[in-house]
Amino acid sequence: MASSERWRLLVFQFLCITCSLRVTLSANKLLLLLVDGMRWDYADRENLSAFKQIEMQGARATKMRPNFPSSSYPNYYSIMTGLHCENHGIVSNCMYDAHKNETFDMGRNPESHDSIWWEDAEPLWIGAVRQLSLFIWYRFKFVQYTYTFDLCAHNFCFKQRKKSFLLSWPTCNVSIHGRKPSVCREYSAEPLQNGASLKEDLKEAVASLRNNSADFVGVFFGSVDHLGHLYGPNGTKLNSILKELDGAVAELLNITSDMRETLNIIILADHGMTSFTKAINLTERMDLSDLVSFPIKGSLDVGANVEIWPEIHVDPAELVNKLNNDSWGERNFTAYLKKDIPERFFYKNHRRIAPVVVMADIGYYINSFASPNLPTFNDTDEHNKTVVRNLGGYHGYDNTESDMHAIFYAIGPNFNANSKVDLINNTDVYQVMCKILGIEAAANNGSWAAMRTLTMFDQLTTSTSPPESTTSSVSSTLSPTLHPQSGGVNAGFVILGLLIVVVLVIVGVCICKKYRKREYDDLAYLKNDFSFSRTEYTDRDL
Repeated sequence: MASSERWRLLVFQFLCITCSLRVTLSANKLLLLLVDGMRWDYADRENLSAFKQIEMQGARATKMRPNFPSSSYPNYYSIMTGLHCENHGIVSNCMYDAHKNETFDMGRNPESHDSIWWEDAEPLWIGAVRQLSLFIWYRFKFVQYTYTFDLCAHNFCFKQRKKSFLLSWPTCNVSIHGRKPSVCREYSAEPLQNGASLKEDLKEAVASLRNNSADFVGVFFGSVDHLGHLYGPNGTKLNSILKELDGAVAELLNITSDMRETLNIIILADHGMTSFTKAINLTERMDLSDLVSFPIKGSLDVGANVEIWPEIHVDPAELVNKLNNDSWGERNFTAYLKKDIPERFFYKNHRRIAPVVVMADIGYYINSFASPNLPTFNDTDEHNKTVVRNLGGYHGYDNTESDMHAIFYAIGPNFNANSKVDLINNTDVYQVMCKILGIEAAANNGSWAAMRTLTMFDQLTTSTSPPESTTSSVSSTLSPTLHPQSGGVNAGFVILGLLIVVVLVIVGVCICKKYRKREYDDLAYLKNDFSFSRTEYTDRDL
């Protein structure tokens, strides 16, 4: 084997060792608690002591702004992908895909578990379990040396793989790009979760992290949102469940007190909640039964936003003008053509966004049109009338509204103690979670501007995500791929890397001296006994 090839082999071995060490040194464990519908001010208002403890010992953003629409499923996916809704494709709790002629209804219909809805992006739990494919092809003339490098490359790939558990998590059992989380227990709305059930989920999460069954665990708690809808953001039953939540978090902090050097805990919400004001029945403003129909299998969304898919013969602009006609009196909503939706919403560049989108003023609830193709969720449906009569709170509105903002608390070795910022976007969290786990982040819309203050990651970390006033096209809003240690160099990693370089140089020199004479003997043997030169040694011969 030529000395130049030995040097190349040594370099490849060095890269394998240092890359594997890089992943190992950068990785900690992560427990994510997603509290559906927990508004940014609930913890302060109810003086929740466990949340106060995290604020003092860890990090907090006073407000976390959701993506538009400030609804559940779109923001579950924004948190876990770092993408705006128009980029990850879950644009509403209820959607219609005209290309597939299928409807998505917030996990309730079987079609919502089809992979097609989810594969415009890769959520954290899939990126974590995905084996990183590393293909560095180097041709050696002696087969026995290729085995050494192949083994090294396999070892590097294995170290990139993480184990993800999702407990009581909505629609976690969907196959995305052919993969699922290591463990999934899907959320069930019945029976209603309480403090005791949450404690059990958190105990299971901690046990799986402690015994190394999992590297990342996501736990979902839906009762804050459920009771906020029923009784409003100031309801006494909501306040009661907040106390139970605080008790579960206090126990979590207690049972993980010996894991503070390796375990990060993030507690956040998908959106906030506001008080219900009044229902708006669009059929009271105009009779559209002969103008608009909805060629879908299920229902479209109602509430803060309604998406309208006119028949092909209907002019969407004409429909928008009629809806926005103020001669009918105070509207309390605005209808938009898809192309005219304000840029700041990042909500116009996806096929599942309807040609016409009607957005309610905060607190108002829109009932959609009566339609032969919409058997549910319209103003003639008795079930929906009952829902509206019992409605105390709602969300889904303009994501700049303070009532729509959510919580963000974090504690652990990768977060600065007693650090606080006023506002972050929920797309900022994904890249932080990737760095905690030591995995490569996919392209995303997150920014490090505020997260640098909260985290201990190196200040050199940069992001090219655009300001909110820029265009919302996919190509212009996606930041470059973020890597596990991008933006900062671990001092220990540098020292260890230098030591490895020195050792490899010394070993390499010794090897070269030892095998120099043997190399000439090998060449003579090949030439005399097999009668072919080096240039004749082809891939076929290998």
